[in-house]
Formats: sequence, C-alpha cells, structure tokens
Amino acid sequence: MKTAFPGAFFVGEWRVGEGFDSTSAYQSPTMERFTGVPVARLLAEPGRFMQQVHPEDREALLNAFHSLATENREIEVHYRVTNAETGREAWILERLVAVPTEDPERRLILGVLMDITSLRRREEELEAAEARMRVIVEGTPYLFFYTQDETGKVSYVSPSVEHITGYSVEEWLGQTHWFITDAEINEPARRASHAHLRGEEPQGPHVIEVRRKDGQRILLEVFEHPVRREGRVVGIQGVARDVTEQHRLQQALAESQKMEAVGRLTAGIAHDFNNMLQGIMMCAELGQRGCPEGSTRRWLGEILEITERGRDLIRQLLAYSRRQVLKPEPLDLNVVIRQAAPLVERLVGDDVRVHLRLEDGPLPMVADSTQMVQILINLAANARDAMPHGGELTISTREASNERTGSPEIRLDVADTGVGIEEAAIPVIFEPFYTTRRSTGGTGLGLSSVLGIVREHGGSVSVTSRPGEGTIFTLRFPRASDIGTGIAAPVEAPESVAAPGGTEQILLVEDHADVRVALTELLEGLGYRVAAVGSVAEALETAREAAGLDVLVTDLQLPDGSGLDLVKPLRQRFAGLPVVLISGYARGSLPGVLDRLPPNLVFVEKPIRAADLDSAIRNALRGEEMLPC
Repeated sequence: MKTAFPGAFFVGEWRVGEGFDSTSAYQSPTMERFTGVPVARLLAEPGRFMQQVHPEDREALLNAFHSLATENREIEVHYRVTNAETGREAWILERLVAVPTEDPERRLILGVLMDITSLRRREEELEAAEARMRVIVEGTPYLFFYTQDETGKVSYVSPSVEHITGYSVEEWLGQTHWFITDAEINEPARRASHAHLRGEEPQGPHVIEVRRKDGQRILLEVFEHPVRREGRVVGIQGVARDVTEQHRLQQALAESQKMEAVGRLTAGIAHDFNNMLQGIMMCAELGQRGCPEGSTRRWLGEILEITERGRDLIRQLLAYSRRQVLKPEPLDLNVVIRQAAPLVERLVGDDVRVHLRLEDGPLPMVADSTQMVQILINLAANARDAMPHGGELTISTREASNERTGSPEIRLDVADTGVGIEEAAIPVIFEPFYTTRRSTGGTGLGLSSVLGIVREHGGSVSVTSRPGEGTIFTLRFPRASDIGTGIAAPVEAPESVAAPGGTEQILLVEDHADVRVALTELLEGLGYRVAAVGSVAEALETAREAAGLDVLVTDLQLPDGSGLDLVKPLRQRFAGLPVVLISGYARGSLPGVLDRLPPNLVFVEKPIRAADLDSAIRNALRGEEMLPC
C-alpha cells in the first residue's frame, strides 16, 4: 500500500564506538523521493544518504547524530539535499530522537524528514523584502516608529532617531513620553495618540516639540495610524520628520512679508505725516520770529521739539521696515563705541554705571556709523528704563564665528542689571509699538528700529533675560577684512544755526497750501525773492513769464505730475538751474526715482527746519550734494 505521508522517516541503530548503522535501519519508501536514490541502495551503502546532503550542511547533521548518542532529547536540524535523479535541491527539516534499549551500548535513532523548500523560499523572499524595507527605512532622514499595547510604548524605532534626536534606539525603546517638552503645541498630538489607541481614525499630522539629548528643542511632524489585528487595535505605527528648519523658514517668510507690509504702510504714512509736520514746523518758526522772550516763545519752541520727535518716530519706523537709506563705510566698531560712550553715559544718567569691555584690536566692519550709534542709544535707553533705581550697563565686543557657516563675525553684547523680561514677552519685544512704558512716553519703536538696522547690515539679534536678573542683547554682524586704524568715527549732528539767507529768485512749487504759505514767508524772511505755485502746470507758466530764475525748490509729488518733470524744461530756459527737491517720502522709499537724479540737484526730506532748507539752497547754488536731513 502506498503511503500518503508527505515526508519520510527512518529507524536506525547507533552503537557506541561504531556510529550509525544504516544497514540495520528502516527507511520509508518516500526517502527515494527526497534523494533520488532507491531505498535498497541507501540501506546497502553506508554514507550514501550523506553524499546527497549539501557539503556545507553535513557537519551540522553529523553533530546532531553525535549529540543523540549521549542525550535523550529531540533535535531539529535544517539541511539541503540534492536529488540524484533530477538534480533538484530541496530544504529538509529533520527531527531526530534517540530511544534507549536494554543494551546500554546501543540506541535506536528515529528520524522524520519534511520538505520545507517552498516555506524556505517564502522566508527568503520575506527576508529579502525586509532587507529592502530596512534599506528604505534606515536610509531616509525620516523617523519610523511602532508602538504596541495600550500604553503606547515604543517597540520599534528606526536608526535615524539618533541623528534627529541624539538619543539611541535603545534609549527610545519602551518609552511612552517621546522626550517631548511641556509646550502647549504637544497637546493635540497627545490627544490624537490616545484616540488612535481607542481605534479612532487618523486626525491628520501633528507637530510636536521634542527636546534633543543636547538640550536643543526641535519640531517633528508626526503621521500615525492605528494598527489592528482581528478588529482590535494593538498599537500605532507612523513616521515623523524634522521640520525645525522648515518652521524657521516659514517664520522668516512671515516676518519678511510682515515687514514688507509695514514698510509699504510706513512709507505712505510718512509722506502724509511729514507734510503735516512740515506745516506745523514752519508755522512754529514763523511764530518765533519777532516774538519776545517769554512763555509764548517757549511754547513755540516746545512745538518745534515735539515736531522733531514726530519726525524721529517716523524714521524709527522706516528703520524697522528697512526703508531708510544707509551710507555704509569701513569702520572699527570699537572706535564707534568709544566715541559714543559719553553720549550713552549722559543718556542713562548718573545712577547707571557704564562699562566698556571691548576686544583688543580693531573690529572691522562695513556699516553706517550713524546707525550704529542709533543702535547703542536705543539699547541704552531700553536699559535705563529697566533700571529705574540704577544699576550697571556693560557694552562688550569680541570676535566670533557664525554658528551655521563658520564665517567670521563681530559680536556686540549690551547687558544691563535691570528688571529683566518675562519669557512670554521675548518673542514680541521687537514688534513695532510694543512697549511696557506707555505712561512714561515709550513709543515701542526703539527695539524694532534696532532690529531693522541690524538686519539691514546683514546681522542678527538675540535676547537672553530672566526676570530680576537683567537682560543681554546680543548683536552679530559680518566681520570685514582688516581696514586699518584711520577710521572716521561718527560725530553728533550739529544743531540748526541761524540761516545766512540770500537774495536769489526762487520758484517754489508745493501743493499743500498751508506749507506753501509758510515756506514762502520763511524764505522771504531770509531775503529770498519767492514765486510760489502749487502744480507743474503753474510752475511752467510762471517760468515762461519770469525774466530770471536762480533756484527751483519743488515738492516731488504734485497733483499733475512730479517735481522732476520740471527740471528739464526749466533748465532749457535757465541753463544749469540749481534744484532743491523736497519730499514727504523717505529717500529709502524712492529707490527707482532717486537712483538717477539729474546733476546739481539736492534732495531733502520733510519736515525740514528753515535753516536746514536754506543750507540746502546754498548747497544747490554751489553745486554740492546734500544728504537727507
């Protein structure tokens, strides 16, 4: 009767000192199917079966037989057999067991063989697929993870976790907290994970904040899904990626867009506001003329001072939005700080001691020296307000390296011993109009203008502060090559002086009637002869009828065109006519207009004092360029 058994089996005899006796063995007929050798031949020829075993596997099979000679246990061994008839190689799973007999020198060996070739191939395919998946998982910058049981313990995490978080795979296994911080941003992710363990559907990716092993905080975007077996949730699997740099770039883009919007808004406001300030300033100066000393004259002076503060306010806004024109030049930051130190000391008062701790040797950079002084003044004013009962202000410099690129930098630290800044306020202190001292006249533009100036110079600002322990503002600027020591340091702008005036004929073009009337009276008071009009058309008509013209003083923006539209036709009639161009727009808001100004033209920004306007006229007559007032 043919057996239906899919495998094969045998019974053999093992004698101490002689080994396995195959001639006394029984082998099932199916052995021929495995080996391609008739059973009779296998029984008659000792070692014939072993010849069909793969050479690399024979030692393991022989060791199994030797173990059974002394041990009463079951042994499992895997090996390959080649069919002598077909040449087919098959994987065999063989289970062996030794049966003691009455003769202690003799044992029976029972063996059962199963063909596991197809199973082995599937295992190899799975191993190959697993290897491919491992290459994919372990070769990407993404973090793959798997959690199991209801507590959410991590049972698998890809090796990339060490590069991303600094923690090894072993440190992650068994964890449930993921080394996340106590930041509020992590709460939605926690709730989503609990929902997934309850079997709820995914709720989309979540961003979590994780503390790296080195203490740095990073952001991970996590995608996860519940894992089900037989309808029951047994864990969560997912992938995470580091989005810290992406988040930083998004914030930088948002900040850039915000600054661009502020810049456009500021430029528009500056034009209208400066025109109003110009009218107020001119009227106050007119009122002071011939006014005797007394309370009225003092109040008019106060109006002029307030007007100039309004002008400075607009300029601070322009600095924040990068709409000011910088005049960068080679300078030594240490020289700038030493020469500005007396001004800083006067600003902070006698109760605050100022210390300079400057790097030995020059710190060369390319910058606008006036703006560098403005930074020191704004930070010193901020420190003074943080130390109402006195304290210490330390200004220090040193050479440094950029943390990301390694390029040389100059580091400027301004530290105070004041009340400090709450952690929650640090992200917003550079916002325009943010201030904690409204009641004492704070505008909230000091730090925002510092930020604008620093960024315009290619630098960065950071803040370190704790309530009650003071604050340190750290500014970093690109270091220039050595520029020597003969560097001109900034000097304080001179006060407006009495205008010398003149007798020249001026054509004044200004569309704001109140400003036009005030400017006319002021210029006539200085001795000039003035013909005042309010448009391009009126100016051209007046020029056609004029016997002579010495200077054109015109607003840039007029109802029917631009003041620049007058330059060419008037110079055709009056050769080499000097021009003073006045505008409520800041010079930095007009890059396309003022880049190619005609020669012998002076540009000034409103509001402008009478003495400064007279200086601009004299400069234009001499053919000298004048910086924006």
